[in-house]
Amino acid sequence: MKTTGSRIGNYSGEDAHNYEASAHPRQPVGIEDMLRFLTDGGQKPLKDQVVADLPCGSGLYVPFLAAKKLILADFSEGMLGEAKQVVPNPQDRELVSFQADLTETLPIESKSVDSILCNQFIHHVTTPEHGPERWKGLGKVFDSFHRILKPGGRLTISFCTREQVAHSYWTHSIFADDAIAEELTYYPDREELSGLLVQAGFQASDIGFDVIRQDLQADIWTIDPMDPSVQSGDSGFRFALKTSERRAEMQSKWQALQADPDALHSRKAAARDFVADKGSSTLCLATKA
Repeated sequence: MKTTGSRIGNYSGEDAHNYEASAHPRQPVGIEDMLRFLTDGGQKPLKDQVVADLPCGSGLYVPFLAAKKLILADFSEGMLGEAKQVVPNPQDRELVSFQADLTETLPIESKSVDSILCNQFIHHVTTPEHGPERWKGLGKVFDSFHRILKPGGRLTISFCTREQVAHSYWTHSIFADDAIAEELTYYPDREELSGLLVQAGFQASDIGFDVIRQDLQADIWTIDPMDPSVQSGDSGFRFALKTSERRAEMQSKWQALQADPDALHSRKAAARDFVADKGSSTLCLATKA
């Protein structure tokens, strides 16, 4: 399966099932704000909408999408299969699902969707090795979003800014410096994301942002960053584990923190304070004119 980004995994079978059902599951952070935006200001109730979850992943947000018609698509057939298992009351709604590369043309009719959710995905199609072209795949995704939305349709995008990745995840503070620097190149800031949406056809005045002050993982403050189950559930560790030198530096930094409980407490406290102030992630809210 062709993909523009290099971080998409075509999970299948047990890998897809374990992605969210691990010892360190993610939480559907921001869902209340998303649903409020998708249904307020004269929008139809969700039960009367056509809603697309793109990509749906393993279905973390799907149980909340009790729409008239629900469209699920993902790069991974395994993930898509997991998401279909958690559709709320499937007998009460029309379900359309398909595997697809979201950077290519989606088989969804133009101006047919009321609402789109896109959660913690955009860093997976960023290609920093392409220099100025690193956002090209993401731009194609936003082009599709704008095309399939009805006039007045709404889009929510949850993502992490570079600042949030650098400061809200205490576990990443033990990464080698060059691993952190590489990781951050995959994340846009608000201005870059807004610019891509404008290029896709959205109006700058119809794009807003808010912060999500919830932890993406419920046990983020107690986990052991050297635990393989933690590393497999956090794509940031891909960079920390990329070379033997980086792995050794991470191990050394973690051992130093373990030997100094006050330093470890301070590191976690700083991350907590950052999350309380500037959030663990960001919610972009856009309306098609």
